[in-house]
Amino acid sequence: MKRRPLWPFSPDTRICVSLAEPNTAALREKFDHLEGADLVEIRLDALDTLHNLTREILTGLVMSSPVPVGFTLRPMWQDGGFDGDELDRRRFLEEAAVSGAAFIDVELDAEWVADFLDDAQCPVVVSHHWNFARPADLSQKVERIGRLAPSMAKLVATAEVPSDSLPLLSVGEQLIMSGQPATCFCMGEAGKASRLLAAGRGAALVYAAASVGNEVAAGQWSLRELVDEFQISRWQQGTKLCGLIGHPISHSLSPAIFNSVIQERGLDVAYIPIAGEDLDSALDLVSEMDFQGLSVTMPFKDEIASRSTRQDDLVTTVGAANTVVFEDSGFAAYNTDGGALVEALATVRPVETARIAVVGAGGAARAGASALVAAGAAVTILNRTEARAKEAAELSRCSGGGLEQLEVGDFDIIVNATPVGMQGTPMAESTPFPPEWLTGREVVLDMVYRPPTTPLLRHATERGCTTIEGLEMFIRQAAAQYRLLMDDPAAEPLDAMRHVAERLLVNDLSTRDD
Repeated sequence: MKRRPLWPFSPDTRICVSLAEPNTAALREKFDHLEGADLVEIRLDALDTLHNLTREILTGLVMSSPVPVGFTLRPMWQDGGFDGDELDRRRFLEEAAVSGAAFIDVELDAEWVADFLDDAQCPVVVSHHWNFARPADLSQKVERIGRLAPSMAKLVATAEVPSDSLPLLSVGEQLIMSGQPATCFCMGEAGKASRLLAAGRGAALVYAAASVGNEVAAGQWSLRELVDEFQISRWQQGTKLCGLIGHPISHSLSPAIFNSVIQERGLDVAYIPIAGEDLDSALDLVSEMDFQGLSVTMPFKDEIASRSTRQDDLVTTVGAANTVVFEDSGFAAYNTDGGALVEALATVRPVETARIAVVGAGGAARAGASALVAAGAAVTILNRTEARAKEAAELSRCSGGGLEQLEVGDFDIIVNATPVGMQGTPMAESTPFPPEWLTGREVVLDMVYRPPTTPLLRHATERGCTTIEGLEMFIRQAAAQYRLLMDDPAAEPLDAMRHVAERLLVNDLSTRDD
């Protein structure tokens, strides 16, 4: 076997932006937005003008890019766009290889891959993609990679649930430990976390979209998310892990605010979101990856509490947790929602003796109601389904009833503990109850923090109410979570978290205005 070009970018994980544009002008325009990227991979099969492609054009692309350029020409039999002859495809890639390319990506199942490697004029990534989960032939593909010894190996499946990523992450680690540069992960929303986990375990590349909405493959993070939010350049093998589980969580500010404080304090920790509706699968993944703790959001707050081996008093009372810390045998469950709600309301008025309506019957509603009762408030949980309200009220040791009580009730404070009004959901433009029920003298707090001014808060302001944005509660519960997850009870991250959250929410508004 001839000596092959070595992968020149190890040992650190590099961010590679995937570009699939119809022409070279569009590619060059994207080159202007690669700040923070280490490499770029151009999908030649996306070009409308592939038949006119020459070595001079390829060299021009390489020379005009601010970062090294790799090329691939993905065939239709690997879900790409090239449907021509395999010999033509090889000739295109050979031309790309001598144009100054940083690497060429060739499919593991290409009949000519061994010859291409033997004659390689630049580093070669040998790749295989499965459009399904847990491929039965994974070990055979790994064995073939071992025989070929490419510059880098790339194996990618498609996850249905988060734990589907485990076989790929495992073989990726095995390849890297054997001295073979590799990146192995899963595509899809359920595989999104695996891209970060692979980077945290020494993957050669993490593939990024140029921007949100320009993903070349399902589940790609954007360049700005990887650079600014996750700051993966500081990760290394052995970095401690914690994260967020729930569904949906794409709106969550938790990864950004946690990772920002972690970096500011120089901690070797990464905070990773794991999306999915299957709690067992999420826990399998974090257990295998040795996470030290998790933030927990809907729909898992009740179930995670019931599975805990140790609980704080609030979790025991209301049966809902938003934080878990893993221990030698099981995990401890905590709830920081209740204290955060009391603190947020106290910025406007004392809660002692206040008459408070909590709208909703989920974990956050129960925790908030229970904490308010403990602080001396007279609390009523209200819900569209009266039976659920009364069940929640029994746990929270307060009264409960149907939502219509808001219309005739006499409350000092109203708290929305439902997701109604949350950005990016079907209920984004709705309110949890008719705004005309407000008299104008109430304090209204909405636990929804994205957008900062929800439809409920907008109507409440118009009717003369004092309003509190959900961010005030969110950052307080996050700060309490931080102390638990980092095992640092003296930490005071509130101001830093507020700064990051406010900046991101302002960016939200400017993007929507554009």
